[in-house]
Amino acid sequence: MKYFVIVSCLLLLCFAMPCFAQTSQPPAYSEIVGIGANWNQYASPQINPTFFWAHKVLEGTYSFNLVDVTFVRGADSAGKLQTMTSMTPGIAQHMRDIGPVKIYGVATVGVATGVKTGLAWSSGLASYWGLGKGWGVMGIYRALSVPDPVINQNVIQGAFGLSITWGK
Repeated sequence: MKYFVIVSCLLLLCFAMPCFAQTSQPPAYSEIVGIGANWNQYASPQINPTFFWAHKVLEGTYSFNLVDVTFVRGADSAGKLQTMTSMTPGIAQHMRDIGPVKIYGVATVGVATGVKTGLAWSSGLASYWGLGKGWGVMGIYRALSVPDPVINQNVIQGAFGLSITWGK
């Protein structure tokens, strides 16, 4: 058993060594815009549009503005489809590279309006994969908080998103 633990630790160390040799090279774009879709289990329908734009502030740091449109069915007595829009500025910080994929930490805070008005925030990870000539794909996983019109308080939800991006 003792040898198994020692060999396992040595193998883990050997596999982790290439990670320490990576250099951080965020995309050289000063502006990035994107459009895509988020999946949110609490929305109805669960697929909702999202838009974002980012402006480079420092090397690897972007001012990140996010607009989420969330559809809510049944928030009123008639059960009709209504929308809630959250506009949340924040920051995206380059954390590391995993091959051609760049990983960013994202945090935003702002206002949600529509069915109910209130504070909206999100925090999570984004992965950016450049496709060339300014185009790229960004996947994002966030924990977000938006006002719930039924229980009259903010609820924390998970959202997965995929966006097509363009940078210059």
